Amino acid sequence: MNGWILDGFPQTEAQVNLLKSMRLKPSLVCIFEQQFDESVRRLSNRRLDPLTGELFNTEVNPPKSDSQAARLIQNKEDVDL
Repeated sequence: MNGWILDGFPQTEAQVNLLKSMRLKPSLVCIFEQQFDESVRRLSNRRLDPLTGELFNTEVNPPKSDSQAARLIQNKEDVDL
């Protein structure tokens, strides 16, 4: 079986154009819906470790150490919800 999953991509017109230029066209698209409040809750808890690139959710998948927790950053788009 061959395939790929794009999670959260594309988000911009430029990203759509990139996929078109690469001649990538999905044969199946699934859209999952959730309540707006749930989206805000999840995004407001999302953090990135800029050193390792690991993603965390402070509620359900917290960092493994205090030193790692101290360097986590929040995406600007997540802060502006």
